[in-house]
Amino acid sequence: MPKPFPLSTCREASGLVFFSGQVPLNNGELIGDDFAEQARQAFQNLAHALWEVGLHETDVIKCNCYLRNASDMPRFNEIYEGFFGAPFPARTTILAEFPNPAFLIEIEAIAQRG
Repeated sequence: MPKPFPLSTCREASGLVFFSGQVPLNNGELIGDDFAEQARQAFQNLAHALWEVGLHETDVIKCNCYLRNASDMPRFNEIYEGFFGAPFPARTTILAEFPNPAFLIEIEAIAQRG
C-alpha cells in the first residue's frame, strides 16, 4: 500500500481556512468511473471538510479546480453551480494530470470565517 501524502486536510491563518485538494475517494476507495460521479464525490468531500471545522459552502471564497479533460467543463460547471449557488466563489480551472490516473477531478478551496 502506498504511503499517504504528507498533508493536512486544512490549515487556518488570519481567518482564512485553506483546504487541501479533495478527490473522488470515500474511505480510500475511488467513487465513480465517470466524471459526474467523481465530481459529486469530490464536492461531497469538500462539504464534509468544511463542516468539520464549522464552515459551509457559502463560506468558500476561492476554488482551484483541476480537471483531466477539457470536455468535462460543461458538466463541471453544472455541478459547481449546484454545489455553490450564487454568488459563486472566485475560481481557477486547470487541466491537469493526477498521481492516480483514475482521478478525473480535484478541488481545493479557501474559505473565510464570518
